[in-house]
Order: sequence, then C-alpha cells, then structure tokens
Amino acid sequence: MQMEGYVDIALTASPAALGKLQDIRYFNPVTGTWQSSVPTFPFLNYARLCCTAVNTSGKDCYFFMYWYGFDSYGNRLYQHLTDTTLLAPGESITDYIQFFCDLPGTYCATCQLFAWPIGESSQLVDWVGTLDAGVPIAYVTGVPEIEASIDTWHLWDWETAGWVRPSPTLVPLHESIGIRGVAKNTGNTPLNMRLDVQSRAPSGALQTITGDVRSIPAGQWPYEYPRWEFSWEATEGGDWEADLILRAGPNLEVVDRMDHIAVANVSSYVPPPEYAGTITRKQFKYDSIIGEIPVSNVPLGTRGIVTVLGHNDMTTTQQMGIDWIVRDPNGQEVEHLYAWEGWPYCPPGDEHKFDGGRFDLDKAGTYTLKVDLLMNRASPVIVDSYEGDLCTTTLEVPPEYVLIQHTIYPYAYIYDGDVEVTTATFKTDPFTPAAWMGDKFTSKLEEEVRARGGRPLEVKVYVDTTPLFWTNFRIEVVGTPLGAEVASGIAVGIPIWAAILIIALAIIAVIVVATLAIKTIVGLFKTYPGLEDVKPGWGKETLMLTIHDSEEHWERPLTPTETLGGMSEAELRDHLDQIAEEEVTPEVSWWPLVLIGGLAVVSAGAAIAIAARRK
Repeated sequence: MQMEGYVDIALTASPAALGKLQDIRYFNPVTGTWQSSVPTFPFLNYARLCCTAVNTSGKDCYFFMYWYGFDSYGNRLYQHLTDTTLLAPGESITDYIQFFCDLPGTYCATCQLFAWPIGESSQLVDWVGTLDAGVPIAYVTGVPEIEASIDTWHLWDWETAGWVRPSPTLVPLHESIGIRGVAKNTGNTPLNMRLDVQSRAPSGALQTITGDVRSIPAGQWPYEYPRWEFSWEATEGGDWEADLILRAGPNLEVVDRMDHIAVANVSSYVPPPEYAGTITRKQFKYDSIIGEIPVSNVPLGTRGIVTVLGHNDMTTTQQMGIDWIVRDPNGQEVEHLYAWEGWPYCPPGDEHKFDGGRFDLDKAGTYTLKVDLLMNRASPVIVDSYEGDLCTTTLEVPPEYVLIQHTIYPYAYIYDGDVEVTTATFKTDPFTPAAWMGDKFTSKLEEEVRARGGRPLEVKVYVDTTPLFWTNFRIEVVGTPLGAEVASGIAVGIPIWAAILIIALAIIAVIVVATLAIKTIVGLFKTYPGLEDVKPGWGKETLMLTIHDSEEHWERPLTPTETLGGMSEAELRDHLDQIAEEEVTPEVSWWPLVLIGGLAVVSAGAAIAIAARRK
C-alpha cells in the first residue's frame, strides 16, 4: 500500500519471523497510568499509544517504527519515524505516540514495525492499525463536570497583623479590611480557577475585586490548596460583609460561592489599652544575705536567687508576666525564666513577686541580668525592663569570717609553679574552738592529696559564727595540680578536691550539714621564703619527706629511704641545706606566720598558726 510521503516496501514470505510488536498499552490521563484496554476520558487531555518491538529473527537486525494518528474525524494529524536501532536476538525497543484531544470522539493511531536485516532491504514485519484509520486508542467524551468548591476563609486582624477565623474583626476607620479565601479542585482533571470577592459596605455600596486565574491540578493536599487574599479600605463605620465567588473551567463559570460573610465591625472598634507597669524592686539572695541589684563582693562558689517585683500601674486588674535571662561573666546563659502569674491576677496599684531558681556562682567576674516586665499574655507587651549588672563575685573573704587556722606545708618552701587554689564553703553545727583539730585535719588532707599525685602547699580555715543555729565555714587550699586538665582560671577536677575535703573533715568529726560549694581556679605559686627559719622545728619524718619532695621536684636522684633513715636529724638538715644551696637562689629569710600570732609545729611538719576564735 502506498502512503503519502513514504514508499511501499514489499513483504517477504515470512516477515513476522524477523520481529513483532507486543505489550500494547494505552494511557489514561485521568488516573495517570498505562492500561491494556482503550480508556475513556474527557477532552482537553493527551491520548497515548505505546508498543514494544522485539527481534525474533535469531540474528542481529536493524529495526525502526513508523507512527501516525487520526483525530475523531479520521484526519491524520500526527506522524513520526523512530531512529533505526540495531537489536540482537531477543532485544527490544519501546516507543509511543501522543497527541492532544481537543474535541470529543474516538481517536486512533497506527504503528508499523520495520526490520532491516544486515545486507538486505528493510521490510514491514508487524503493525497495529491500518494506514487509513488505525485502531482506537482513546474514547474522548464531552465537557467534564466541573468539580471545585470554596474550602474555607480567614479574616485580616488589624490589631495582630495576621489572618484569623473569628468573625467579624474590629477595624478602625480608614484601616484595611481583609479576607483570604481557600478553594480546592475536587475533580480528577486540572482546572482553571479564579476567586473573586464582592464587599458590601454598611450603606449597601458594593465593590468587586477580581482574583487572578490559576491552573489547579487535581489531588492536592489541603496545605496545597490555592489561596486568594483581598483587602480594601474601611471607608464607613458599621458592619461590613463580603461574598466569595469561585469560578472554574474553560469558561470560568461560577461553581461555588459564600455570601454575607461578616468581615469587619468598624463602628464598635475600641483601641487596645495602653498597658503600664513598673519594676519596683530587684533583689539577689545568696547564702542568707539579700541585696538590691546590682550586688558586689559576692563570695565565689555560693548560690543565688533572683527576685523581681512588678507593679500594676493601670486602673484594671492585669495578669503580670516576666521574662529574664541571667548570664555569667563569659556571656553564657545561666538562667532563663519566662512566667505568668496565676489567678487571681494583680489588682490596680498592687505588686506581684517573681522568684527564680537557685544557680551556682562559679565564675569570677560580673554576672548580668536582662529582665522584661510583661502584660497582656495573648500578645505580650513589655511595660518595663532592666538590663545591666546582677552581681560581681570575688575571692575575698567576707568581713564576718575569722581566720582560725593558717598552715604552710614544707613543700611550699621549695615549690615554684602552677597550683590549684580551691575555696570551699559549707555549714555545720556550732562547735567549740577545741573541737577544731588542725593537726589531724592538715595531716589527713596531705595524705589524701599525696595519694592523688599532688602536694598541699597552704591551707586557711575561716569561720563565721554569727548565725544562731549553724556555723559557716570557708576553707582555702593551695596545692599542686592533681592531674585533672585545667584551663586558664578554671579547673575541671573540682569533684576531686570536694572528696579530699570531705574525707579530711570527717576524720575530725566535722559533719557538713549544708551543700558543699567548691570552686577551683588556677594560679601561679612563688616559693615561700624562710626555709632556714622553719627547718629547725621539723622532726626526722618531716625532714626525710621534704628531702624526697625536693629531689623529686628538682629531678635529682632519690636518696634511698634506708640511707635517710640511718642519718641523724642534724645530718638530714645538712643534707637539705646542700640541696637548697645547689637549687635555690639565696633570698632574705622571712617568716610569714609571725603576723598571725600563735605558731605550732605538728608531727607531719606543717607549720600551723591558730588564732583565737571570736565569741
């Protein structure tokens, strides 16, 4: 058969033996899937036919497909030729034809498969449809039923500048009235959609605002539904209404509408009150001391609580709120409090107190406070604020504390280098001066520190007996680093020192009845002068221990314990003098403890100064 623009090719005796068409499929645009039967769908969609060509010749062969289609009147409206492809036996190629169905009726197509054996002429080996009409690939119906509707609407709230559902909103004269409509395509095919609004003023005047036309696919999720937003000026006082009108389809016919929506009440609008309040007091409590913010000279290692009082300056009862942030000297957030008072709320002219939680003051320097006093919980308004210093921490001993013991260990007269300075504060029950056994405490402290690879250098013990039912203690310990990694100013091994102090206190029956607050910082220690003065008071055990410490500190060979044990105290002092002469630069002798007034030498060799305790 001769086809226009194409030369007929004669069939061989057995053309089907070279190749065949299989897996014939039709596309359904309504479901978006391929199927084995001819589909039915509305016009204004694409029809498609898909075929797979297979080489059945048993040898390599070239193949190509020729396609053409017909509209509902039988007119040929599309044709194309695939590329020539070399297929091995059993291999296949797949191709399809598609064209737009702009009228109702039956649409057809034809597919011809040509084989071109190597060294021979091309041959028509299989086909679907004829050159005259083809086979049906789609039954196209008339205009589909338009399925679309208005889903919901929201109103523009002038006061909060957001979309809300309550109706009507309160709007001042000459401000904006607004409505947002949401529509949805409930059908199975894409739709052109447009939403219009008609506003109705209190006087009855009408105004129509036309939305834009949008192509909306089928099967959208609710969050994908299209939204149209409209706004206009409130030119009259009174009740305003609006009608939403949805148009859809090729001719944008009206398919849904919502009438007489109450959108705004202009005449009854009342401006929000001018909220007013004052922060009347800012307090900071640490230990049993309450100070007005900012507070200075707060002992490092204590814990604090922030208290803020807010005054209601209005003529109506208000719910008071607070929002504050406390930051440490490094700028890190220590506490964030956001709270509102419970019912009943704060009457006019009254105050409400906000208390925070306890937090540690474990960094030296200035802590800061940023606080906002709030009203109107639904949309918080800041009525007063403060931003500045909260407190300044210090290592200085408070004036109410009395020094009852100052111990300098022998190693302090030879050591020069990095140290950890630990300050511990705690409460215990009252005790008599005789109950504080300084020698046992310092001996046990040295034992525990040495067991952990360190050396104690100096200890100071302070007490405050002014409270009626307890005694405040403050212990300061200077020692060589215990091996925990430390950074500039702060040590991470704080629990080690806490354990050491608790053990040393337990040995003298001092029981901590309140939380032990402890702080360790890094410092640089200079050797105590006066070794020549204190050495005569040391016994043999202390001299031997100090000789070994000196040899270890200056990395000298250790003298065997047996050798030292066979030496007299005078020989041990001479041996220590020899080490000092070789390692220590001569300095002016100085005895630091004579200023305290009361010196004792304990068995472990530590010099202890004990002062009379204030009564």
